[in-house]
Amino acid sequence: YVDDVHSLPEIDNYQFTPHVKTPVLMINGKYDNVGAYESSQRPCYEDLGSETKHHALLDAGHNPPASDVYEAMNTWLQQLFAGAGDQTTDTP
Repeated sequence: YVDDVHSLPEIDNYQFTPHVKTPVLMINGKYDNVGAYESSQRPCYEDLGSETKHHALLDAGHNPPASDVYEAMNTWLQQLFAGAGDQTTDTP
């Protein structure tokens, strides 16, 4: 039993974020009182190892409206995959 899991550095998120190399869309609320921007969101985003990343900071608290989340997701995915279907391969 562990009294305070935050005291275990081996399970701290920041041990792992630099190793994330896949594209990342991070969606947060601007007024989130659980994961505040300056102390949680920004450090996590900046620490990500991915070269392709975007932080969608929505005008909301901890639980942004689903419609805003979907809009942020769709916009990012469209940008991420723009032109992906235009690639051609040389096939006989």
